Amino acid sequence: MEFDEILERRFTTRSFSDEEVSVNDLMEIIKSANHTPVAYDMYNLFKLFIITGRELRSGRELVLDTPPYRDMTYGCTAFISIGFCGPRTVIERAYESAGCIAYGLMLETINHGLAAAIVDDTFDLYYNSKAVKRYWRFGDYIPILSVCIGHPKYARTTCSVHEIPYIYVTPFK
Repeated sequence: MEFDEILERRFTTRSFSDEEVSVNDLMEIIKSANHTPVAYDMYNLFKLFIITGRELRSGRELVLDTPPYRDMTYGCTAFISIGFCGPRTVIERAYESAGCIAYGLMLETINHGLAAAIVDDTFDLYYNSKAVKRYWRFGDYIPILSVCIGHPKYARTTCSVHEIPYIYVTPFK
């Protein structure tokens, strides 16, 4: 698929079907994380945590026990959480890098004809939910962002086109 076509097909879904993501597609999507930029070359401080199939289905206790009381998986069949185990002094850079990794995963997901949603509040959800802490075992890694992957429940071929205003700024003389 051409890059422009991927961008045109990009949309975030909040409702997935029960159809499983193939292992082959999932491995290709995961490999895409190796091509994303990471600040300060901190690749060894990140790890992907993948939950699929029965483990994910039994984890429906991931409905949060604190507001907003929602299932952060949106019913997906593959859930990838991006974990970081570096010093707190670079946590802001870790968020930026995790964003690059998550968006790379999302674009590769679309390239495989699947749908994705980025869960950007994974860090807060992890620390504020007993259910999430009970289910996930990250060790020293802090879950920063997550990506829900699966087949969309409802067909959609393109995302809506938005007109983001812009202004050219010239330097002061």
